[in-house]
Amino acid sequence: MTLTPHSSRVILGGALVLATALGLGACSSTSTTEGSGTSVASVASAALDSATRTIKDSQGTSVTVPAHPQKVVTLHFAATQASLDLGITPIGQGAYIPGLLPEDIEPEVIDIPVVRDSDSVNLEQIAALEPDLVLVPNMISAEDTAEIRKIAPAYVYTHSGADRADWQGRIEEISEALNLHDKFVALDDAVVARQEEIATEYADILADNTFAVINAYSPQEVGLNGSESMLGNLLTNAGVQWSAAEDHIVGGNEGAELTVSPEEVTRAVSDATVLLYASDLRAEPNEETASFMTTEVYTNLPAVVDGKDFPIGKLTIAGFTDAMYSLDQLEEILIGLREAA
Repeated sequence: MTLTPHSSRVILGGALVLATALGLGACSSTSTTEGSGTSVASVASAALDSATRTIKDSQGTSVTVPAHPQKVVTLHFAATQASLDLGITPIGQGAYIPGLLPEDIEPEVIDIPVVRDSDSVNLEQIAALEPDLVLVPNMISAEDTAEIRKIAPAYVYTHSGADRADWQGRIEEISEALNLHDKFVALDDAVVARQEEIATEYADILADNTFAVINAYSPQEVGLNGSESMLGNLLTNAGVQWSAAEDHIVGGNEGAELTVSPEEVTRAVSDATVLLYASDLRAEPNEETASFMTTEVYTNLPAVVDGKDFPIGKLTIAGFTDAMYSLDQLEEILIGLREAA
């Protein structure tokens, strides 16, 4: 992918303190300050801890953050997974639902305090955690964000709006707030390499099939995703041909996502030879999707009749863990289709 211009925003702060400490450390790694018993190494370490940077968040607000944040609070799972992928375990998080992470990673977050549910942000709990950085999705109100900034630096990242589908851009923003952009680049390169591998290895099967994606949110609402959605972008770059019918109905809707009635689904995925449905990272659909899958509308879809409906992972790609899971699922599907051909 072409990296977004976020990386050009960083303005280093606290450099003089850090350079001074490191310069002293270069003179002697073991010397002490006369009469104090304080090692130069300790001074350098303290300088590193206190160094800051001033960066601009997704809203153009200048935010002074630690050079290397360690006590990070995330107010949405999208930032939680992105932080974990980058090597930072949050000390506070938004609501977590079991199954959003692989079983080997889930124990790392299951007991992290939840400081935001679907209704509100718990400011007192955030303050008690004494974070050095709070990662705030841009759908949090300006009033709540202002209150959070009275507690700790708050970096607002893109979660909703016109750029919602740019999941890599969101993670890149978070990587900049955490000063871990190099890790972002390495993880992003790995996803691109995996996409290219799949596109090449299964080119014949991909050329013979058209894919559509659905998810249900209630008995009356089924979610459609176009080729420019988060998942659409991930899979089309791995060689997937997207349903023209689904793309047409989704149109230019924000994030290339659209909710329709169950009755409209037949028309939306009529040309799909393979139907993918949203799932957690255990390949389990949510309750609403599982219920929709028992209806005549679903069971009579052409791809379902042919036995070609499969779980694909989450439609909201929170991090590289989600992306790699969906690519692995795609490969398993393609292997099965090749064996059945």
